Amino acid sequence: MAQRYAISTVEEAVAYLEHPILGKRIRETAQAVLDNPAKSAMKMLGDPDYCKFQSSMTLFRYSDLDEDNVFGKVLDRFYEGKLDERMYELIEEYGEEREEVE
Repeated sequence: MAQRYAISTVEEAVAYLEHPILGKRIRETAQAVLDNPAKSAMKMLGDPDYCKFQSSMTLFRYSDLDEDNVFGKVLDRFYEGKLDERMYELIEEYGEEREEVE
């Protein structure tokens, strides 16, 4: 089921972020995680969700046109600023560029 609802491109991620409800919710969710006093994503989310979360934060960090976005802050705090390598490689492989969806 996860594959069925997966965001598969930067363009889809940008559209998700620009949606008035979905974009607001994903940012609020990321902020709630950031505000959590847990010291590690692994302790907070468990295995394998902490890996999936890093992947999602990498995609949304790259896709958000606001360079100082909450997704980067989550990566900084819980993942020492490290992007999910596999997700980043997929973004690079497809040569996806960030651009606003009209």
